[in-house]
Amino acid sequence: MREITKKSITAAAAACVALSMTAGCSDKKETAGSADVKFNKTELPIVNEPVTLEATVCRPATFGKYDEMSFYKELEEKTNVKINWTEIMEPYAEKINLIFASNDYPDLMFRGATDSQILSAADSGDVMELNTLIDEYAPNWKKVIEDSYIRKTITSPDGKIYGLPFVRADEADYGIRDVWLINNDWLQKLNLEIPETLDDLYNVLKAFKAAEGKELPSNIVPWYLRYNQNVGGHFDLYSSFGITDNTNHIMVKDGKVIFTANTEEAKEVAKFLNKLYSEGLIPSEMFTDDFAAYASRLNSDPANVGLITSYNHPFADEHTFVPMLVPRSDKIDKVLMRQQTSMVIRNAAVIFSNNPYPEITMRWLDELAKAENSVQLLYGKEGETIYRKDNGRYGFFEGDDVVSASKTSSGNWGPAAVTSDVIDLVDFSGGEAIRRKYFESVYKDNRMPMEQMYPNVFFTEEQQNLRAQYANDIASYVEKQFADFIVNGNIDAGWDKYCNELKNLGLDTLLGVYQEGLDNFNSN
Repeated sequence: MREITKKSITAAAAACVALSMTAGCSDKKETAGSADVKFNKTELPIVNEPVTLEATVCRPATFGKYDEMSFYKELEEKTNVKINWTEIMEPYAEKINLIFASNDYPDLMFRGATDSQILSAADSGDVMELNTLIDEYAPNWKKVIEDSYIRKTITSPDGKIYGLPFVRADEADYGIRDVWLINNDWLQKLNLEIPETLDDLYNVLKAFKAAEGKELPSNIVPWYLRYNQNVGGHFDLYSSFGITDNTNHIMVKDGKVIFTANTEEAKEVAKFLNKLYSEGLIPSEMFTDDFAAYASRLNSDPANVGLITSYNHPFADEHTFVPMLVPRSDKIDKVLMRQQTSMVIRNAAVIFSNNPYPEITMRWLDELAKAENSVQLLYGKEGETIYRKDNGRYGFFEGDDVVSASKTSSGNWGPAAVTSDVIDLVDFSGGEAIRRKYFESVYKDNRMPMEQMYPNVFFTEEQQNLRAQYANDIASYVEKQFADFIVNGNIDAGWDKYCNELKNLGLDTLLGVYQEGLDNFNSN
């Protein structure tokens, strides 16, 4: 069977591509890219004779090679669409920049492209608008983006869609960022209760420190905290005082954008952390440890930390560490833990205008949005990492986890539609099952309302430029000055100067950009 490649495209065939975007051909079979290609609009295989697409993908070093992933090998057999994968390994930015700067585009790109690059390439006609292709050839994606939040997130400021997303509409995933885990063995040895207030937490951490080298091991860390980090960081403490925070300090209250890092609540966070730091209850390494050091510390045996925060429970047993809520201050009755905006990742698949087979490509991408395929993309190939039960649900083979899954499929490094109905078909095990149990039993009723989270706004190029002009300097100043407050104190004396400097750095202008972006998002 002859394989059709780019080289077989004729001028007449290329004209048919353009015509098919508006008029189409027959109801069931269409000419797409070449007069020799028989294109099946609704059935498999997508084409009767194989075609080849060139795809550039970004992937972490821990993932398997795309051309060896069993999921994509099987998909090629089903669809007759072969993908020549060009992989970009970390760090990605420089190589992605080169692609857009040189206009040397593949047919298809998974992840890597920024909003700014997409808008610029779209303005030059190098990126395909997908709205019509989705309507005509992607019923699965069309259904997914009926969800208003997903549609708003992937729609560019000009009202067009230029990339398909990765969707994980999993409440236990995005509903909270970190679970809080406290050393239950230490609590029992010292006859202590799980802390509920900040005063309780301070007293527990003090008791851990006092017992170091006695009832508890030597060289312990009462609370292993990572400064200014999304994972294991200090941002949940804002919840103790009645607001929430994240790495960019942008939140929403009653439809208005607020900056959290210069609030009275932020001042209280700084004072509490300074108190802990000055008494050795949080480590100086909090400012320097990278994720590898963090993971290594958590895996110490026996455990030498008293309190940690983490996406998943990182230990083999659930007895040593047990979940707790963020402790509340005496100023509030109930903490509201931060949520994430990770439900939708934009630009997970982009089709470039030089692609000779746009309809075929969209049909192939629509296969990825099928429930039975999306579940495999995220959790691994059926028969290798996951299996189908007699009742139609999915389970995990013993010992399999996200690492083994990433050897067989692309996870969140490509498009997939893991919607809530797909999640409901999965019986989780391991760390994911534990997180779900904790979410239901401890955290579900203490989530902040989603409308308080600043959404994943698709900014205009002008807005992006203004953010780039102000946001980095402001974030760097907050990070530096907050660290100084934690280490050296003098918070009351230095607070007004700190807030004034934020204004001098353009905070009001930055907030205006965020407000404009939010208003546009909400109006779509």
